[in-house]
Amino acid sequence: MHRLKLLVAAALLHRVSKVWSFPFISIESTKKIRLNAMNIDDIETRATTAAEEWDVFATRFFDSDDVTKIYSHFSNLGGLGMKQISGGGRGSFSRARFVFTNPDLLENLDEQEFCTVLCVENSDACVWPNMLDSIGVKIGNVGDVLVFDKENIVYLTVTPDVAKVCTRLLPKELKGAGVTVSVLTEGESIPDGGELQEMEMQRLDKRTQKQ
Repeated sequence: MHRLKLLVAAALLHRVSKVWSFPFISIESTKKIRLNAMNIDDIETRATTAAEEWDVFATRFFDSDDVTKIYSHFSNLGGLGMKQISGGGRGSFSRARFVFTNPDLLENLDEQEFCTVLCVENSDACVWPNMLDSIGVKIGNVGDVLVFDKENIVYLTVTPDVAKVCTRLLPKELKGAGVTVSVLTEGESIPDGGELQEMEMQRLDKRTQKQ
């Protein structure tokens, strides 16, 4: 992020030499904007503004259908840099989010600034959308959730701003002996395989929850 800020500052200084004035821009505030629903027009407005002002705009995570629609809509638009973020270093994915900026800044974006992959070990089975919602993590902040039953490991892709909440609260809320939650470091990736979880809230039987 420090490197990206320096590049933005240099770009703005270049603009000053031409127009003599420029608006104050906050990358930190803009990139944390979240959308509550998939709205192409809203995304395009925010994305275009970010590109014109040498800023950065990141969406929430979308399901595969919306990912396809967004990518198709924006992939051919000129003057707009777009990066699709799925996390985990896997070739295949279902959910993803998008980061928009000026094309000249695109290659300097670091994917780890926009997603964090968590490794949950030794937990009993659960309905992950419901579990995450119970600790205040909304589905829009969550990418793919992959369960490896044999290894008793679950990989979660989340936005960085909720990673600390997950690492702190999931070990307390999940059932299981010796539950741990760790963050995948640079160079680590989610292995192939695993069962992809549906990211939709489910109505649970209260009698089952009490067991």
